[in-house]
Amino acid sequence: MTSITLKFIFAHNDGLHLQSTFPLTSPLTDVEEYLIQKWPEILDNRPESGEWLRLICMGQGILGPSDKLLSELGLPMFDYPTPVNCSVRMKKKGEEKKKVVVKKKVPVGGSSDSEESGTGNNCFCVIM
Repeated sequence: MTSITLKFIFAHNDGLHLQSTFPLTSPLTDVEEYLIQKWPEILDNRPESGEWLRLICMGQGILGPSDKLLSELGLPMFDYPTPVNCSVRMKKKGEEKKKVVVKKKVPVGGSSDSEESGTGNNCFCVIM
């Protein structure tokens, strides 16, 4: 065989998958770029680059390094597409985190005009 068909399965999203055929001479980087380019819009965790992807095939652990050819990874080949589980790696401590700030005006004492009178309270939530 000169190519392999991979079926990418996304964690916690039953029925959501991508499928594509790659030459065995392709580096894993090509697969990562394909996934980032075709990342389903329904998923809000699109990876910034291939280094954020976790690709796990048939219990073999995380596939890599990215510069290896598909033929060097020892992927099992079947008469059907080879399943590959996809997820996005969490950032480690110390890595830059994106902060989402949600600002909501909360009136004090149940009065909607309390903010205007100077007795209002602003509540801020920071989600990391």
